[in-house]
Amino acid sequence: MKSCRILMSVLAASLWLAPSVAAATFEWVTVGDPGNDCDDEVLDCFGRVDYVYRISKYEVTNAQYAEFLNAKAASDPLELFNTFMTDFGGGITRNGSPGSYTYSTIPGRESRPVIYLSYFDALRFANWLHNGQGYGDTETGAYTLMGGTPTPSNTFVERNPEATIFIPTENEWYKAAYYDPASGAYYQYPAGTDTQIVCSAPTATPNTANCGPVLPDLTNVGSYPGSPSPNGTFDQGGNVEEWIDAIVFLDHRALRAGGAHTPADRLGREIRNYDEPSYEAYGVRVAAIANGVICGDAICEGGENPINCAVDCPDVCGDGLCTGSEDLQTCAADCACGTHSDCDDGAFCNGIELCSGGGCQAGAPVDCADGVGCTADTCNEATDSCNHAPMDVVCDDGVFCNGVESCDSSLGCQAGPAVPCDDGVSCTSDSCSNVTHMCTHTPVHAVCNNGLFCDGAETCHATLDCQAGGNPCPGQSCNETNDTCVGSSEVWLSFIDSASVPGVGTVQNEDIVTRNVSSGAWSMVFDGSDVGLSGFTIDGMARMANGNILLSFTASGSVPGMTGGPSGTTLDDSDIVRFAPTTLGTNTAGSFVFYFDGSDVGLTSDDEDIDAIVLTSSGQLAISTIGAVSAAGASGADTDLLLFNSTSLGSATAGSLSVYFDGSDVGLSDNGNEDVDAAAIRSDGAILLSTIGNFSVPGVAGANEDIVRFSPTALGSATSGAYSMYLDLSALGIATSEDVGSVHLVE
Repeated sequence: MKSCRILMSVLAASLWLAPSVAAATFEWVTVGDPGNDCDDEVLDCFGRVDYVYRISKYEVTNAQYAEFLNAKAASDPLELFNTFMTDFGGGITRNGSPGSYTYSTIPGRESRPVIYLSYFDALRFANWLHNGQGYGDTETGAYTLMGGTPTPSNTFVERNPEATIFIPTENEWYKAAYYDPASGAYYQYPAGTDTQIVCSAPTATPNTANCGPVLPDLTNVGSYPGSPSPNGTFDQGGNVEEWIDAIVFLDHRALRAGGAHTPADRLGREIRNYDEPSYEAYGVRVAAIANGVICGDAICEGGENPINCAVDCPDVCGDGLCTGSEDLQTCAADCACGTHSDCDDGAFCNGIELCSGGGCQAGAPVDCADGVGCTADTCNEATDSCNHAPMDVVCDDGVFCNGVESCDSSLGCQAGPAVPCDDGVSCTSDSCSNVTHMCTHTPVHAVCNNGLFCDGAETCHATLDCQAGGNPCPGQSCNETNDTCVGSSEVWLSFIDSASVPGVGTVQNEDIVTRNVSSGAWSMVFDGSDVGLSGFTIDGMARMANGNILLSFTASGSVPGMTGGPSGTTLDDSDIVRFAPTTLGTNTAGSFVFYFDGSDVGLTSDDEDIDAIVLTSSGQLAISTIGAVSAAGASGADTDLLLFNSTSLGSATAGSLSVYFDGSDVGLSDNGNEDVDAAAIRSDGAILLSTIGNFSVPGVAGANEDIVRFSPTALGSATSGAYSMYLDLSALGIATSEDVGSVHLVE
């Protein structure tokens, strides 16, 4: 502890003896021009430093790191030595057993940069330098590392304000490498040039480096004397990558300089790498404050003495300091004490020194651990107290949606408030993504459905909330009881099998019946047997504006009297024929003309047979197929409608397909049952659909004898809208076992 008297003599105990190792000394360069502009030509604008500082001219060498190991790694519980240092480009060997390890450099490799350091190895080396080398502590000083393990418990460790020797920050390293204080400009490469570095063997030729790879090994530091940076450093491009005191991603630290195997074009100032701080593969250089006392500069100055900086201050008997090999017998003038105050070294953090048996005994260092895992606990010599700095970054669990965690200096890590994703829109499903770090607001149309048919299909708008539906019966009256439109419209239908229809009797699968929407009366509109279609099953039908009827069938066959076909009267199940009636009803008559050749536009597989025909309000053809389809520029499923953009029709059909209605976007699944096998488009744009089996889509469910109305808000590859029931045929006298084969609405 501090006392009011000046230190007269200090302990002679063995704990105070400086280790018998040589000094790790450095050549420094001073980097001036404080407050320079950052380099705004690179991302993050590196290079501005507001103070003068020093940085080592060369990378830390094997010789310097071996002195550190001999001082601090006799047992090496912190794993400061990596066995790869013995070969694979290293230069240090270890001998002995735990507790008595010694280290030496491999002859000829003393001045090569040390490699296979983790970021924490580099921090501990800096702490040792900061604390005067020798027995200097590795866990406190320039940095505070907690846990006593190779990877400290505080992996986000930061530089302490009182640091004198340290790992350079990215701005400090970048400025030393690329910034020219004379011109105020930044060079592209760390040899004072914008011309790409040349990878070569050691040479005095300017703008060269160990890179490429040209050489199979590392070179001695300073082997390229003609290639200094504008500030006088060497090897900031090539040889070994260097750890930088900068967090890039999670707790990963920055790396710069490239290595011996790095191509020359990767040594430019815009290139930075990063790695996990515990990964042992890199080198380092150190930096220091510009002014003040630095142990290791070979000058015994300021408050340095043989106790706190033996490398700069050799022990001399009579200097009032009991150090080195001195004891009461060899140097009583320095080592005798009478009272405890004689042993007080004036420092707070190293504890209370005591006089015992005429000699001084070291005190126990002040324990500043507060038991709070997220604080950096350090001893402050200036205030004679412990500091406990909260480190919020230690508490960060990396999960976006649960908010930002913080460190309370007393309570430890505290949970943050969850990310608020409620957008205030009642019909959206609000969620938070830990992947995109964003809130999503998905419209749920079913929330807006008021259950009233005649109000139309309500929809959810992502920002405007529920929106009223449109009139489901334009030009007609609406029957809420039956969920139907009442007017002069007719619904034309065919069935996949023979069916019993009220007022008509048994109709075959080559027939078309119609139901008057206003009166509810059924009648025969097209008797297929009258025109030779017995044995055919209609699975697609649409009435053209001129009264002609487009038809497709479930199987290929010969259509009586058909003209214009590429194969006479033969029609494939991927083709469409046009029927021009002279009469309709129970005495149907007319002629057939070939209309659409599916094979001409790529409908060639069994899955690409047409099973629904639709005409838009402008008369444009759209189709659905019994399975997956990929033809004429479009791909789709059996739940989709594809629009045909024709350039010609008939036996030389040509044009392209595009997605008109994507069923998978609006709840139709490709599971076999929800294959669209009948469709029509109303004049208001609503789509009438029937499926091959039972269906369940948002807001409505039914069977294959039902027809559902889809009111779109968007069509194409991003289809959206809402469903409602249009016709439940089982309520209109059609057996539930019947399957609608085609549908068309005549308005």
